Amino acid sequence: MVGQRLGHYLITEQIGAGGMGVVYRARDERLDRDVAVKVLPIGSVSDEAARKRLRKEALALSRLNHPNIETVYDFDTQQNVDFLVAELIPGVSLDHKVAADPLSEKEIVHLGAQVALGLEAADDQRPHDPDPAGDLRDHPGVDDGKGGVDGGADDLTDADLADRVAEVVLVELALELGRKAKREAVNGG
Repeated sequence: MVGQRLGHYLITEQIGAGGMGVVYRARDERLDRDVAVKVLPIGSVSDEAARKRLRKEALALSRLNHPNIETVYDFDTQQNVDFLVAELIPGVSLDHKVAADPLSEKEIVHLGAQVALGLEAADDQRPHDPDPAGDLRDHPGVDDGKGGVDGGADDLTDADLADRVAEVVLVELALELGRKAKREAVNGG
């Protein structure tokens, strides 16, 4: 992909990869800035319903504005490639930082606080349902109170996205704390 264009984004280098796609640094030639372009795996958006769900997620994420939340700029399909365009955040990713050197408890608490602030901002910026049962109905697999079960991904809300992010980050932080405790036990302190 390096050297290719997706719309008005010139791909300049690969900066990450994982199960959800490959992330590239790219140049937004319209706004003259560097961005992160996440190219989704071929076939992951296999039909219009899946594309609609991803677009809805991208729209929800693009509405969030906080220093601890990556800003989403665009979601598009070009040349049969589905991709998400976001703010390019400089520095080392958390997984690389953890792999290079275990996090101290202070760093873990600091990162957890940043995540909590971002999640709080995401929650503050989403529309709140005045019906207390509304939050339960927004979660996939929960009884909708009308004799059925909520449909799941098509009913995805901003709160669901925040919950997913929180789960992933908190699990990663908990795993790192566990690894740290295990290392200390093995090394005697």
